[in-house]
Amino acid sequence: MIKITKLEASGKLYTLSIESEDGVETLKVHQDILVRHLLFSKKTLTENQLKTVKKENASAILVDKALTYLSHKDYSKAGLRNKLAPHGEKETVEDTIRSLEHIGYLNEDKALRHLIDAMWEYSLKGPKAIKDKALKEKFSESAIDALLSVYGEELLEKRLKRFIEKIRPRYDKYPKRKIKEKLLRQCITNGYDMDSTRSMIEQALTNVNHEEKENALLEKRIQKIKDAFDLNDFKSKGKLIQKLLREGFNYEAVKAKLK
Repeated sequence: MIKITKLEASGKLYTLSIESEDGVETLKVHQDILVRHLLFSKKTLTENQLKTVKKENASAILVDKALTYLSHKDYSKAGLRNKLAPHGEKETVEDTIRSLEHIGYLNEDKALRHLIDAMWEYSLKGPKAIKDKALKEKFSESAIDALLSVYGEELLEKRLKRFIEKIRPRYDKYPKRKIKEKLLRQCITNGYDMDSTRSMIEQALTNVNHEEKENALLEKRIQKIKDAFDLNDFKSKGKLIQKLLREGFNYEAVKAKLK
């Protein structure tokens, strides 16, 4: 027979000292299991009873860990499975996921909807960025596409326009061509389609008069760096022109300023 020789409380877990013919072992037991099997000091167990206790205990501890994860964020089944894998046997992990689904604590469709709705409402990320985030969280690609399809072309255009309007002021110190490059890069990085982005950027900058501002920017830039170049030397002057072109200034405007 197997005998419980000592019982010590530690939060939700209890440490049992168990004595058998093979010696003494300790087992941390969840309080629910302790109560369910009346695991008090000096109680005796059969090998089958101890086996049952260990199996149910592993599941109870894993459920608690899963609930802790779920209290911080929603998970897909695959995502939660990955989180639990280091903490329990494969069979116990699968039992835990099934149990949480059964009692409604793990709802993949609802979790995905929450993720997409939150990103749509509280950020200006584009569809690709939202999809990439959901895929990273191990949600089904077909389910993601189905939910994103709700946001039609008109909504996406308005969203892209808002995103461009939000980030454009940070690039006001650059020439128009450089502004376009930086806006395009930011839009693509944040999940927007390249063709739609190009069109929207052109539209956003069409009615902005950059010529006077760019002339002032160019003049200021030349004054700042011209001493590093010899304007009387063809090769050195060419390097200055190339530098200014790389920075986004117009070739004709640069030539005119350097005459």
